[in-house]
Amino acid sequence: MGITENPMDKCIGIVMEFLEHGDLLNFNRKFMMHDDCMARKVKMIHEIALGMNFLHNQNPPLIHRDLKLENVFVGQGLIVKIGDFGLALGRQTIQNMYKIEAAGTITHIPPEGWSSTDKPDESWDIFTFYTKTDRKFPREGKRPDVNQIQANVPSAIKELIQKCWAQTPSDRPPFQAILKTITSIGMPKRELIQEDAAIMARVGMSMEAADDSRPQSTAGDSGVDSVWGSFEVMNISGGASKESGYGSQHSKEWKLMQTIGQEGDKDGEFRQASGIAVCKNGDIVVTNRAMSRSYQTYMFKSEGTYKFTFQSHPTNPEGKLKYPSRVAVTPGGDVVISDQSNLVKIFSASGDYLKSLSTVTAECNISTKYETMGVAVSPSGVVYIGDTNRKVITVHDMDRQQPINKLSVDIKPYYISSDPDNNIWVSDFKARQVIRYSDSGVELCRIKSFIVDNKAGRPMGAVYGKGSVYIVVMKVNEKTGNSIRNTGHMHQYTRDGQFQRCIIKGMYAPQGIAMSNGKLYVANTKSVLVYEQQ
Repeated sequence: MGITENPMDKCIGIVMEFLEHGDLLNFNRKFMMHDDCMARKVKMIHEIALGMNFLHNQNPPLIHRDLKLENVFVGQGLIVKIGDFGLALGRQTIQNMYKIEAAGTITHIPPEGWSSTDKPDESWDIFTFYTKTDRKFPREGKRPDVNQIQANVPSAIKELIQKCWAQTPSDRPPFQAILKTITSIGMPKRELIQEDAAIMARVGMSMEAADDSRPQSTAGDSGVDSVWGSFEVMNISGGASKESGYGSQHSKEWKLMQTIGQEGDKDGEFRQASGIAVCKNGDIVVTNRAMSRSYQTYMFKSEGTYKFTFQSHPTNPEGKLKYPSRVAVTPGGDVVISDQSNLVKIFSASGDYLKSLSTVTAECNISTKYETMGVAVSPSGVVYIGDTNRKVITVHDMDRQQPINKLSVDIKPYYISSDPDNNIWVSDFKARQVIRYSDSGVELCRIKSFIVDNKAGRPMGAVYGKGSVYIVVMKVNEKTGNSIRNTGHMHQYTRDGQFQRCIIKGMYAPQGIAMSNGKLYVANTKSVLVYEQQ
């Protein structure tokens, strides 16, 4: 992080990141000598391999020469990082030297390290990598008994150890291959979360948000996110209070520009703002699931002024809304509202009732229970309606009352959105998954793991825009199964479902999300938050 030189005694002082949990050898002995730590140990091995792969892919490659548990350090969120580069040398420097004396820790030096002619290369570090099992052997060439390794160590790790300690340097796999082997193990992330909680309880500290933004190699590195996903990238603590609501922290790129509505029981006030959509002129439609005053659907002007309530404005009695839940807007500007029965109702932008669309098809049993929740409209004007009871999305073309297609999905479509390619993004907060389907119902990508402050989270809606997918997530109380209201985050993913970063943290109870003209709109139970990228 910083460097200073004293010209008087020619000493150099280096300021480095403080890794508060100390070296991995002592941390392992004190807190991880348990059968409930295997996923975390594999994760740490993976992170060490990432760091070494990064070093070996520099130009010229950097050889550490003293890789051991004492030189790996445990920081915030149990992330491990490689340190103590006092013996590190570039490969080109090594090759130009006349002679290299045996260096490093005597119990870890590879066989060739005792030769007067052999010069260390990347295989030196690969040999010492095996010591992550904390086992050592004398220089005579003996190897530990693999059968004495902890029984629940994955077989792939045991095989990897034996390859790394091969007598001949060329027989040892490079870190690129090591990463692929570790990645193939695929330890479940839920186990990792549970283990981390147990470890930190033994440490006597609460879990911290981890910083997973370290550099990674581009030379064949499979990447930590491909198996493990990623924790929050914002290294902060605490959440927003119920009063602030809009997020205790957010990235510098996104700024809260506007707060619409407030908590209350008057028209235009919220008890549980959930569904949200934006009209072509910038006006905003929000459903308010306030059981104390029946459910409401409000229209606001773009600047945030309340305009009218849909269920009180329509002149046609058939336009009465009973349980409005989610909302979407057609390319022509009409408003589509799911009524949590077997119907969605369509209104003009001025609030006039136009017609209803049914999710009931001719082959359905009329006695079947329907629960219409998610609703979306594609750029071509096709309406998608999600039935959470049957896990079905019915497809309408707006001109016919009966559906033109029926798509069976793997999760309950509580929230639906559509992207410019007519793909359907489906969020199920109970199953804790988001799936992207084609317009014909083919699964294209699945996001299964959501983490909030190193705890399991649930997605409360997803929207695609500006080349990324934005998902609002809330932490789950595993004992009650309920969301923890002041723990809302917004995560950014690639279109293929790869985690990128957390851009907003600490929102109060996000319930729905929309995007229009580059702005993100979040319904957070008691208001609507409008964010704009700077």
